[in-house]
Amino acid sequence: MTRFIPVYGTKGGVGKSTIATNLAYAMQATGARVALIDLDITGPSVPDLVAGLHGTPPTMHNFRVLPGVFAGVEVSSVGFFTPPHEAPFLAGRYLHGALEQLLFHQSWADRDYVFIDLPPGFDELHRQVYTRLTTQTVLVTTPHVLAQHDLARGVHLLTQLEAAICGVVENMSHVSCRHCGALSPLFQGEPTLAPAALPTLARLPFSPEPPSPGGRAVPLFLSADPAAGEFQSTMARLVARLAESR
Repeated sequence: MTRFIPVYGTKGGVGKSTIATNLAYAMQATGARVALIDLDITGPSVPDLVAGLHGTPPTMHNFRVLPGVFAGVEVSSVGFFTPPHEAPFLAGRYLHGALEQLLFHQSWADRDYVFIDLPPGFDELHRQVYTRLTTQTVLVTTPHVLAQHDLARGVHLLTQLEAAICGVVENMSHVSCRHCGALSPLFQGEPTLAPAALPTLARLPFSPEPPSPGGRAVPLFLSADPAAGEFQSTMARLVARLAESR
């Protein structure tokens, strides 16, 4: 049975696309059959995050989007069909049509995991996802107090929809010294989400992206840069935890 795992946070800029993409490749490394869907219609980031990988982009055939494949993960995003620095505005039946093309079809039936990169906020797109699919959401936030306040609002909305929540990934939690290994927090403030009520799945370090050939990004989980080691090991533990909760 396919598990749909939305990666969601109400605040922009907390790393949802980065986490969703790296989760997909970390899960694929376990031998699972994995897909990654970018549902951020107006701000798609996944095409940029996989641009340095060998693969083929999605195509359109008979008015149907056929997923692309990058390093073994099936990938779908409207970002592959729009010019750089342009974004479509979709509402009503056009938004419905885009969701049908990207998400609500049978192409994912043979996947073990489908990770869904959701846009920030909460609107009709989110309502469609959470009322039409059985999901297990991974929430993403930074320790910054504003990001956590916004996430609390998102948790309230998901609770109203009776959506299952796996827990929270705290991104950019700290930075590790390259020389001595000491950990330094990047944000100050008290958490607003009680761990007992909403478990913390992982605390990921801030990891500067290593240079990529030609400026084309590669998911950090696949990077050979030693500085990515802590991020990679934490991500591996996270997908193992998700797999155990099946």
